[in-house]
Amino acid sequence: MMPHLLIIDDDELVRDALSLIMASYDFQISSVASTEEAVEEISSGRRPDAILADYRLRGNDTGLRAIQVVRERIGQWIPAVILTGDTSPDRLREISGSGLPVLHKPALGTTLVASINAALMGRPSRSRPPRWSCGEGLRA
Repeated sequence: MMPHLLIIDDDELVRDALSLIMASYDFQISSVASTEEAVEEISSGRRPDAILADYRLRGNDTGLRAIQVVRERIGQWIPAVILTGDTSPDRLREISGSGLPVLHKPALGTTLVASINAALMGRPSRSRPPRWSCGEGLRA
């Protein structure tokens, strides 16, 4: 059975690209732009097996908050990975403090898949740091 991945990113183009990349690796995809949309998605009965969330969402919303809210609503721990283009030391410390794996944009599809699969198996990813490759990289 294909794992169900919830993608949370407020940039529609990035969300669509992530969806295409991850679907090509046999993930079932739900994609939303915000914490509120994520809650609506899980309220419809679609429980994700993993979450890939952009750190910075619209307004003061963050991927960290979205992951926390989804986990609380479902009442269960769900593996998650943060994806970010943010290079602010304060933001990176906050993400690091969450204990979640973090990938930096742009990230290769193979790196995304390795990180999500590692999260699904409950272990850190051992893949190489992400680097941009024509046709596979994502920009913030």
